[in-house]
Amino acid sequence: MIRNSDVPSGAAIERQAPVLGTMGGQLPLQSKMPEIRQLLQQRSEVTMVQAATGSGKSVLIPTEFQQHIRGKLLALNPSTIDTENVCLSAKCKSCYRMGGKRYGGDDFAESRVVFVTVGLAAKWYTSHGIQFFEDYDGVFCDELHAMETDPHYSMLWEVFRYIATKRSFLIMGASATFSDSIEATLDQINTCWVRCHERPHPLERNIVTVYNVRLLYQAMADMTASILDRGESCLLFLPGRSEIEDMQDTLTRKKGISEQWISPLHADLEQHQIQEALAVVDHPKAILATSIAETSITLTQIDHVLDAGFCRTSQAYDDIISSDDFTAPASVQAQREGRAGRVKTGSATRFVTSDSPDTRARPPISLESIESVVALENFHLKIQAGKLSMCPISEDRSDAARQRINALPLSEDQLWKAVTELPFPLRDAAVFFKSMHYKVTFEVAAVIIFKNTCTWPGKMRFRLSDIVTAVSTRSKVMSEIGRLSKARHQFIELRDALKKSPMTLTPTTWNKSDMEEAVAVAFLECPERLVWQREDRDPACFLGEPLVDCMEQGYSVGVLFRNTRKGLQCSLHLPCTDWVLQHAKIEVFTHTAKCLSDSTLFEFRVACILKLRSLGYDTRLWQCQGGKQETQFAVDITLSPSVELCIIFPNGNRLARQKQSREPRWLRECADEIATALHTTASNAVAFVGDAVLSPGLQNAEVYENLGRFFHS
Repeated sequence: MIRNSDVPSGAAIERQAPVLGTMGGQLPLQSKMPEIRQLLQQRSEVTMVQAATGSGKSVLIPTEFQQHIRGKLLALNPSTIDTENVCLSAKCKSCYRMGGKRYGGDDFAESRVVFVTVGLAAKWYTSHGIQFFEDYDGVFCDELHAMETDPHYSMLWEVFRYIATKRSFLIMGASATFSDSIEATLDQINTCWVRCHERPHPLERNIVTVYNVRLLYQAMADMTASILDRGESCLLFLPGRSEIEDMQDTLTRKKGISEQWISPLHADLEQHQIQEALAVVDHPKAILATSIAETSITLTQIDHVLDAGFCRTSQAYDDIISSDDFTAPASVQAQREGRAGRVKTGSATRFVTSDSPDTRARPPISLESIESVVALENFHLKIQAGKLSMCPISEDRSDAARQRINALPLSEDQLWKAVTELPFPLRDAAVFFKSMHYKVTFEVAAVIIFKNTCTWPGKMRFRLSDIVTAVSTRSKVMSEIGRLSKARHQFIELRDALKKSPMTLTPTTWNKSDMEEAVAVAFLECPERLVWQREDRDPACFLGEPLVDCMEQGYSVGVLFRNTRKGLQCSLHLPCTDWVLQHAKIEVFTHTAKCLSDSTLFEFRVACILKLRSLGYDTRLWQCQGGKQETQFAVDITLSPSVELCIIFPNGNRLARQKQSREPRWLRECADEIATALHTTASNAVAFVGDAVLSPGLQNAEVYENLGRFFHS
């Protein structure tokens, strides 16, 4: 297994308690099947199985479950790869269904089990309500821990619980890990538990500690080279594609590992490339994978799992596609460990850094997913987003989602069509409906699908016609774009679905320049995407973030934004002519502004920026950070771009924590520093210090009020 000589100098290894394996490598859950069978015979309404990864829950439970119900069994899984794999393992007539009209297995009418992705099941409910589940007398919710961060999965849980109150309907879930909050929720409804902590084969577990992230990846490369050199194979979990490419370069160029021994595995690959990465070969192999390999994949060749310990989530916030990294939670750690020790004795090593605490974080919940659940609140079962028992969503986030939806230019009928017929976030749906007026829905749909599905290097610049051609045809242009085939499938599926609808997708009859202007008007709908590049001054911005490598001069409409290592980049600009501005009813801005505040204003970023734009100000900086001292505001103001208007919201909560807060000398010094910084970087400035009662954590109201007097003077 992992030897001390594998661990590079400067790193420390800690041996953890191993996970036990069964004799002979048989599925450990087999010994628990009599207990599960008894609970099903007793018609226990809710049963949960907590079993180690590789114990056989996804293979054994559906086959047993379907024998105890009259109708079909619905088996849900968040992963597309898992859904197909577990269907093939079923010991009864079964089929699978996934988005994009992907399906397989036995005939649906003859199938006893229907394996479905969570996303598709949520779409079924969205379009048809609970009537769609009439053929099913039970549901198996695999990887149930995902409900905690997936509002759609949690919404389906509420649907199934409702069905169980109206007729005989059995619910069973399974996961390797359950958080304390989910366990508490399940215990409140008298859930029956079955637990199995054994695995098919023993698993050695280690933690390797290094000082920082740079050394972490270096240590992973060193240990990978050692493992390959002695003829063993390993699976590396890395946050994203960029880290995979860096690791591949390090192993081949610096460690002398043959390229044939290294297989990248990420979602940007085509299906045949993924199959090649998973294939067994006659030489040692290192698979460099993202989270795509976390669940239900059995890699028979793998001896070791090396886990960088990070998760990455990509999401679009106000149309800026960005990624966030966070420490992998316990559920993810367990899944990654479970890729080893499935068919032979294995080892799992997780890497941590000593320069930052090893804290567990819950993956962020996408605001777009919250919005889609909020949009359904008035339909079907009227499930409230803020009352999902398995997915805690604060009222603030639910309210923010409602406000964003209400701000969209969508009628009730359009909102319903957006939720049930269009595979877009609601903001993109508003753009799509706007495009209908100008008869450019074909082109706008292609760009939206490209934006939401594909990946591309931020340095790339596109023409509108190339994107439309690439998505709507099988042209070989832009072959370097990731997930392009998936985008093409989505476009074909949408076009077929809308053939009998007023929203039919047909190419426009506009000429090229007129078509680009019409598309620009549609994309100015929400959020406003006007970009202003001043010829001789600071760079262009979008919603308060500076653009890198912007080559446009004057005004343009930015469409494809992506946060890269270099910063925010725009890969598609459309013309902003007088005709565009007239039809979009937008006034150009001629002044600049910046806003610095604590974190309380983050949810209102777009509303504030659009209001400033209506007053003629383009926001060149929007900085919302919590926990800063007031003197740090002065530093940030000084280092930020010079503008015509600067607005600041000092964090009053911090004022109460100043030990010398009652000393007038400190108060005057703090106010003077901020005032001086404002004077040197802005022609006009506004400082909102407000009334003392507006600062919830304030204990020394006098200080807060005095600070306001200094600014007024």
